[in-house]
Amino acid sequence: MLDEYQKERMLLGAAISGEKKAVKLLQGLEPECFSTQEHKVVYGRILELSAQGKPIDPTMIAETYTGVDAVAMIRMALDLMRAGSVWNIDQYAKDLKEVGLKRRMYKTLKQHADRLEAGEDSQEVLDSCRDSMRKFNASKGEVVDMRDVAANLFDRTSAAAAGQIVMLKTGIPDLDKLIVGLENGNLVYLGARPAVGKSAFGMTI
Repeated sequence: MLDEYQKERMLLGAAISGEKKAVKLLQGLEPECFSTQEHKVVYGRILELSAQGKPIDPTMIAETYTGVDAVAMIRMALDLMRAGSVWNIDQYAKDLKEVGLKRRMYKTLKQHADRLEAGEDSQEVLDSCRDSMRKFNASKGEVVDMRDVAANLFDRTSAAAAGQIVMLKTGIPDLDKLIVGLENGNLVYLGARPAVGKSAFGMTI
């Protein structure tokens, strides 16, 4: 069975080898998911290069380094490439995400324990701890590139405007021009300041 360190190497190596799926999986992780500072550095560079639309390879990963440091970084990236594999990387990413979550939780709990030892009010520390713990459940979804979201929205809006998707008109022409209409199955929230006509607007629709 592979240990955490080996799973990191396989996932990072797959991304450096040009595997887009591995890069996408890395986008869903945090620095705490990696056990060594070297792996955290490589992980950070892969995300930077991906965000900039640049190729991901050993030379590009070492781009911000000079001299001996650059050579060492290239060697490490090449070593990761040799260890990289797409085999079971979905599960490895899931395992590393769980490890990272545990590390962040432990760090948060330790900080609150230190506050109690320092003599802070127990109720204040408890409230703060509860708020911090809730944040760990704030996002469990898949990370999606904003460019993909925009492209999908454009395609669906174009299809709706062409009548390829049946939309429910709101009955407000200016609004329908902007949003095309309401799609079956969508949950739509209407938000605004108090007393500006939300209820009348909703009744009109």
